[in-house]
Amino acid sequence: MALGPVSTHLHARWPGGWAVPANLAARPGTARGGAGAQCAAQYVINTMPQHKSAAKRVRQSEKRRDQNRGHKSRVRTMIKELRAVTTRSEAEPKLNAVKALLDRMATRRQAEPNAVARAKSQLERFVNALD
Repeated sequence: MALGPVSTHLHARWPGGWAVPANLAARPGTARGGAGAQCAAQYVINTMPQHKSAAKRVRQSEKRRDQNRGHKSRVRTMIKELRAVTTRSEAEPKLNAVKALLDRMATRRQAEPNAVARAKSQLERFVNALD
């Protein structure tokens, strides 16, 4: 399916020149649908920051993403350790540690507060079911 020239505002961003790349071109019966260039235009992403403040936001986002990934990993590990415990006396201190970390994450909006409340409730029910 050959496409004609696309409007000039896409010209500089497509490394291949005027035509929309084949993997982004709309084809009948696909999820992308619509006219080729217009549909593919939404996939054009300019990732190079154009301003000082935008470059700073990129740095901040990378730093926060790394921190959030670490927090989530730590919580998942702690929850796995808690669920591996078989007695209630062993589980109580681990539950308190997990709840404290989850509350901290919810306060800092590193996790959705309602999701944190749900997870805490599920873990408490798990511990209460232990003998």
